[in-house]
Amino acid sequence: MIRFLQKDNRVVKIIFIVIIAVATITMVITLVPGIFADTDTSTDTYATVHSGGLMGRYFGTSTTISTPEVQQVAERMLQQKKYPEMVLPYLMPQAAQALIQRAVLLQEADRLGLEVGDADLRRAMQTGPFAQALFPNGQFIGEDGYANFVQNYFRTSIQDFESQVKKELEINRLEAMVTGGVTVSDQDVRDSYRQQATKIKFDYAVINSEDLRKQ
Repeated sequence: MIRFLQKDNRVVKIIFIVIIAVATITMVITLVPGIFADTDTSTDTYATVHSGGLMGRYFGTSTTISTPEVQQVAERMLQQKKYPEMVLPYLMPQAAQALIQRAVLLQEADRLGLEVGDADLRRAMQTGPFAQALFPNGQFIGEDGYANFVQNYFRTSIQDFESQVKKELEINRLEAMVTGGVTVSDQDVRDSYRQQATKIKFDYAVINSEDLRKQ
């Protein structure tokens, strides 16, 4: 091996230099903690969701989930389920898991080019679950009414509200694309119906201790 390197073969030497350089960079990235950490990361950061793979972790996109976001979702869950205030800390991990799963789905939807535009947003507002509140009888309630609706029911700005709606539409597109090619056979339908609809009928008799003593 040494004699091979001692030969005047510049191509071989360049190849080995590249290999050593790549190995050195890989070791630095792997062993030095925080070398590519975000400089603006603070204690408010609850979790960071990176793109898949080693290269995605250091050079891909990432989504930061803040502690206030997690707490806001946990408080919403607390109100919906009407739990006492002391349960809030126990709902935090569940809320964080939901936000992390949502971030992963959004990254995958972005990777597949399923972004939602302003035209898609307007169509969803006119025909979706907010249509009756924002477009009663097909007429828009106006900018002021729209701002009041968002503030009263969602406690946020119009920009943040529309951004969240776009993200939900994007996730719906991803789910529709994944489930669109799924087929269920007639046998699967029959088996599921039989499993859910089967009932058992049996007869029984109640015998008390007094009857046993008499006989």
